[in-house]
Amino acid sequence: MKKNKAMRLASCLLVLTLLTACMISGTFAKYVSGDTTSDTAKVAKWGVTAQASGSLFGKAYNSNTAVTDGDEIAATSTNVSGTDNVVAPGTKNTKGLILSISGTPEVANTVAAAVPKDKTNSDIFLKEGTYGVMAEANGVTAANVTDYYTLTDGTYSPATAYNDGTTYYELTDKAEVAAEYKPIKWTLTKKADGSTVTPADTEALLTAVGTVFGTPANDAGVDLDKSCTITWEWPIDDNSKKGLNDGADTILGHLIKENNNVVKLESGKTTYQAVAAADYSTELAFNVELSVTQTD
Repeated sequence: MKKNKAMRLASCLLVLTLLTACMISGTFAKYVSGDTTSDTAKVAKWGVTAQASGSLFGKAYNSNTAVTDGDEIAATSTNVSGTDNVVAPGTKNTKGLILSISGTPEVANTVAAAVPKDKTNSDIFLKEGTYGVMAEANGVTAANVTDYYTLTDGTYSPATAYNDGTTYYELTDKAEVAAEYKPIKWTLTKKADGSTVTPADTEALLTAVGTVFGTPANDAGVDLDKSCTITWEWPIDDNSKKGLNDGADTILGHLIKENNNVVKLESGKTTYQAVAAADYSTELAFNVELSVTQTD
């Protein structure tokens, strides 16, 4: 898959699919004895409202909080267009996106949450490994040459001897990522009881939304008053150690740029190669479709 050159964010898309038959013949038939017989039917009440208010991401951050309008920009990127949303370490959205379904339909129904067919969800992540940025070195001598690397056929190897005219490279911004790193911390708050869940990624977030709204079957006349709020944060510090993720955050920041020279240590070796596409993502997207479907 081709990598997005920018840390782009797709704002949440709410697709509200309300499916119901126009007429239910005979369900509400009323028969009258007499000289004439009448057979009438009326449309069963649907009355379901699905809404989304607020937003997840913005083009600017006011005091590190996402905003969707205004001129003050605390976090921007020169690698994204004017229509792109952005995130960065230390930013968050505490107002969030509110999803809700309400109404008391007079027909049986099911409620489900899913990713729209024409959309995909994605997370910002960095796989486990040792990373760094290779920069052309200056001041290399025979005495210090072993501190540097040479490049051959896409592989950076530790230098073993000094040769005049050879280009040497220095590994900068080295970062040890002990486990797959996903910096965005999601929170879903349920309106019903105020309880919260903290999904690890967009897949788990979709599951959490489904837990709030999804039902295998609702009888006719059941109140569908359900709502939740989704918020997020990219914390600068881990609770257990200040600056724990600084290295990984820095590597993700480098990966946005073209010709970034970000490298990863080859497994079991002392050599580095360019980071593979499967090792990272700088794009965040959350799309959800809430559907209420008549079942009888």
